[in-house]
Amino acid sequence: MKNIKILFLLLLFTVGLYGAVPTVTITDNITDAKTNQNITFTFTFSEGVNDFVDSDITLTNGTKGTFTGENNDTVFTLVVSPRADFEGDITVDVDANVTTSDSTTQNNTAATQATQTVDTKKPTVNSIILSDSALKIGDEANVTIVFSEAVLNFDNNDIELTDANGTLTAVTSSDGNITFTATFTPSVDTEDDTNIITVNISDITDSIGNALSGNVSSANYVIDTKKPTVTISLDDTNLKIDENATVTITFSEVVSNFDNADLTIENGTLSGVGSNDGNVTFTATFTPTQGITDTNNTITVNTSDITDTNTNPLSSSFSSPNYTIDTNISTPTIPNLISDSVGENGTTTDNITNDNTPDINGTNTYGETVDIELFDESNTSIGTVTSIADGNSWNITTSALDDGVHNITLEITDTAGNKKRTTTTLDITIDTQIGFILNIDDGYINSIEQNSDHNVSGSVTSVEVGQTVTIQNNLNNSEVN
Repeated sequence: MKNIKILFLLLLFTVGLYGAVPTVTITDNITDAKTNQNITFTFTFSEGVNDFVDSDITLTNGTKGTFTGENNDTVFTLVVSPRADFEGDITVDVDANVTTSDSTTQNNTAATQATQTVDTKKPTVNSIILSDSALKIGDEANVTIVFSEAVLNFDNNDIELTDANGTLTAVTSSDGNITFTATFTPSVDTEDDTNIITVNISDITDSIGNALSGNVSSANYVIDTKKPTVTISLDDTNLKIDENATVTITFSEVVSNFDNADLTIENGTLSGVGSNDGNVTFTATFTPTQGITDTNNTITVNTSDITDTNTNPLSSSFSSPNYTIDTNISTPTIPNLISDSVGENGTTTDNITNDNTPDINGTNTYGETVDIELFDESNTSIGTVTSIADGNSWNITTSALDDGVHNITLEITDTAGNKKRTTTTLDITIDTQIGFILNIDDGYINSIEQNSDHNVSGSVTSVEVGQTVTIQNNLNNSEVN
């Protein structure tokens, strides 16, 4: 106890002898827990001091600005700018013995360290993630937007969908405005491999007003909500007997599951469809049904199970342009020979004639207007008539025919161009010559007999019954019938 008293007395003696030691306190002008603004620190000494300057102040995480105060002042200030893009504490210190009392020349004691929490770090968008990056018809994606910290003023107005090709439900957060979620629906009838969702700077801030650091976009995603379409064409749309058509079926993109089972064919058959370009274009051969006439026919691709590579179904059934089928024509009948002369059997119906350009006729009984053409046994055309209406008679005078037997066929052609020929022939004989055999006596005339009369006899052949043959003797101008 005695020793304590001695120390106290010594202290009183020292203060009395040298004067009081100056002290300093540090305060600032910020009342909030955090700031991103400049801070004014105030240094208040217990008495006036000399030679106190800003270099006597130790500062971390900030930059010194304007310093005020002069010798013998008790109050000094320093403006501090917080370190950029920083979140933490600024510290301010004044060490002991950096200044002296104006009145006693005593050095100051160290100040208690001052701290101020600052936040100049701008919030960022850490990620924008879609749950599905390949969207097709009927798909939706959950969109998750994660910030680096809690933010204010963020809503759908801050989301750019210009390059998104779709719509977004209202964003919501369940963790204090750090993570936001929404549902993205792609636009219909769209095929685009480059799509993004962007968060713009706009007015988004953190809790103390630091603005978002920059625009951020999602990773690219693909949209295919376009249903495939198809066109169908035939290279011949007016089909007749013995004709086929090449059918070309062209899809708007590569398809799967397409075969003949997906086709409806009217009045004909189709060979198996095949593709040489990776299932975009298919071809096949169409054969019309024979024996029909129909002006309204189509080939239809049904929706069925046809899809594109993303399983988008065909948009609807598609039909070809109309095509006409006329494969109906009657079987022609054998015509009549009307230039028949009386033949060896005494008739005019034996198809033997001495007219080498005979007339052949008939009647159109085929139910439609036709052209008629005659052919000989060498398939050479020997006469034709055109546009003979149903029920009308016709007559053809043939081109010149050689003597002998000829096998005549008839071919009809309807207005559609269908042709049909008789399967049997009209067999006619052209005979324009007379056979003649002449006999004179014994067959010899010598020098003695040359001026004598002689008996001449003979016979003729190829003369039709009822015909008269005249034999003329040019020696004496006599005739025998």
